[in-house]
Amino acid sequence: MTEATASVTPGRKVPAIWLVPIVAALLGIGLVVYNYLNQGPTVTITLSTAEGIVPGKTKIKALNVELGVVGTVELSKDLQQVVITAELENFARPLLTEDAQFWVVRPRIGPGGISGLGTILSGGYIKLEAGTGKAGRKKFVGLDNPPVTPAGSPGLQVYLKSERAGSVSAGDPVLFRGYRVGSVESAEFDAADESVRYSLFIDQPYDALVSKNTRFWNASGINLKVGASGVDLRLGSLQTLLVGGVTFDLPDGVIAGKKAEDGESFTLFANLDAVNRKSYTNYVDYVVSFKQSVRGLKPGAPVEYRGITIGSVQRLMIAELAADSIKGEGDPIPVLIRVEPARLGLPDVPATVDTIKESVVAGLQQGLRATMKSGNLLTGASVVAIEYFPDQPPTELGSFAGYPEIPTLEGGVARLEQQLNQLLAKLNALPLEPAVENLNATLVSLRSTLESVDGLVGSDATQEIPASIETALRELNAILDGFSPDSQNAERINRTLSNLNETLRNLESLTRTLSAKPSSIIFAPPVSEDPVPQRKQ
Repeated sequence: MTEATASVTPGRKVPAIWLVPIVAALLGIGLVVYNYLNQGPTVTITLSTAEGIVPGKTKIKALNVELGVVGTVELSKDLQQVVITAELENFARPLLTEDAQFWVVRPRIGPGGISGLGTILSGGYIKLEAGTGKAGRKKFVGLDNPPVTPAGSPGLQVYLKSERAGSVSAGDPVLFRGYRVGSVESAEFDAADESVRYSLFIDQPYDALVSKNTRFWNASGINLKVGASGVDLRLGSLQTLLVGGVTFDLPDGVIAGKKAEDGESFTLFANLDAVNRKSYTNYVDYVVSFKQSVRGLKPGAPVEYRGITIGSVQRLMIAELAADSIKGEGDPIPVLIRVEPARLGLPDVPATVDTIKESVVAGLQQGLRATMKSGNLLTGASVVAIEYFPDQPPTELGSFAGYPEIPTLEGGVARLEQQLNQLLAKLNALPLEPAVENLNATLVSLRSTLESVDGLVGSDATQEIPASIETALRELNAILDGFSPDSQNAERINRTLSNLNETLRNLESLTRTLSAKPSSIIFAPPVSEDPVPQRKQ
């Protein structure tokens, strides 16, 4: 028996030349994987126009860092817009958030100033501004203008609604007591409710100033008000004078309340006066009719009681006057006024309205009337004044078109004309003709008297009177000279007066003696002996 022997055949070897394509394939696969892993995102941007955009040249930047270049520029399917395709660098992926924004940077002049001057020489570019949303978005709608507020900025966004467009536009400042705290982002007209809608963004930390009771008004720089109180001119800051703006604050006497929420809507008032204008709930309407011209009396004109504003003029009731039976050209023009008791400091409750009604009824018995007066000579504006006229008789409330009517008197120039006419009428009623005849007779008599006096003064006898008076005066002076202190007549008079005094003294002595001893006139008084001198002891 023979043993089996195994034979070993060597395997076929791969030729070395095949190593080259294998290595090349592996490198190619690695490059493909590398390119795939490092390939940047491709985005499409829809714009309204391709002005300043050149395929292969216009760059896309963020924070002035180049992210890519515009690849293609094509029209949209509806041929109304431009679709731009661009491949960005891979590191730009985190910037493509849901709220990212693209716009073309070019030279612009707007409310915020001049921007994009650097693109005059280098050309325009597309700017990317990332937001705070989730990354991964590939299709975007570009902005026609740069955003006023960067995406993701902390703050508060609110909306304003106005019945008419003012001088507010996108980019205008939002002010708080003159300090800029935000910007107007957009202004759009809503055709559905025929109003203008503004979007405002208030930066942090100033968003805490906006509460539920905050009021916004137009700060367009110049606010000119001409009315019965005169001319009121208010000027804003230089910035608002040039571009306008919006300002906000709390009305007078109103507390802040709760903080406003993001996206809350407010009303845009025309000015600060409209913000502070109080709205009264309880009021009473009256009609006052004037025969004089109502020029200058417009809706909103004040109604005053002794100079205190108690209401306002609502309207001229022309339609009601035309509907009523017109008696003639002299029909008074009815004016509807509104009296608001709360303006007098009374509570704004229905009970105060009843009090005003009772006061008006009682006042008519004491001469309460309504007049129209000039409120301002410069502007020609008029006001309705309710005052007391004690010379007026008691009266009652009237009625017109369902409203109570307060009796009126002509006021201002018309009342002055009326008083002047009354004065002229009284003068005409006076019996002037007899008085004039008597006056003429008196004047004739006075003229005769004056002629007589003139004849008397001009007569020769009257002319000689001065000479006679002068002669009498000379004679009187001569007589007075004879009685001068040094003359003989004066010495005689003095001597006579001295003798007379001595006689009077003797007579006085005699009178005392007779009073003491009446018998002495019959019996001689005893003669007393001469005194004998005595020797000194």
